[in-house]
Amino acid sequence: MDDFEESPDATRPIKFRLGYNVVSAIGTPNDRKHHNVLRLSIIRSPLQRTLMNILLLLPTFLQVPITAKFPGFFLPDRLVLKKAKEDWLEEFENEKHMYKRLQSLQGRVIPRLYGETECEGARALILSEITGIMPWEQKTPPLKADQFMELVEPAFREINTLGLAYDDVKLDNLILVQDRVVLVDLESVYEPSLKHREYVFNSDRRQLEVVYQRYLDNYDDDDDF
Repeated sequence: MDDFEESPDATRPIKFRLGYNVVSAIGTPNDRKHHNVLRLSIIRSPLQRTLMNILLLLPTFLQVPITAKFPGFFLPDRLVLKKAKEDWLEEFENEKHMYKRLQSLQGRVIPRLYGETECEGARALILSEITGIMPWEQKTPPLKADQFMELVEPAFREINTLGLAYDDVKLDNLILVQDRVVLVDLESVYEPSLKHREYVFNSDRRQLEVVYQRYLDNYDDDDDF
């Protein structure tokens, strides 16, 4: 049994390969529920930082081929590493495929995908870190149901426009970022048949509204004490 299995909640050093780069980082589990998701703080030597700054000064047409071979030089200081869960390889492949299919939405509606790697014996995706809050971390009073759905609607609409349904409707898959919502966890995103699309798209919205209203009801109950 390795250190990760013994202490999945531990902050620990991480190394992974991306292109021709070996990237070092400190990894912290996202939360106790998602041990396969690590928030990374990239470690760079003074020489690496100097080289990175020089590369960023190059014209875009020169940066592109360098990025393809040495993407590690262009990574932000904070990242998310999402490992494939045991016996969930099909979902992992689907998520990877959906990030590529939704490339035009990366960095806005969904996180940015920097690539695939292997970490601690498992395949993993390297994703941008989204700076925001979870729905249950809102300041008092939280958004009303209709206000919350107004924030989510643009994200759902952009995914639906590409013929896809989100499906995995849970509050911990939505991050509030100022006046918008970013969707994370694309393992269950799929393309419904043309015949059923409208029904499926509307079902996602109804289900999310029910889930959020349940959160509001529990929030109000807590306030009674």
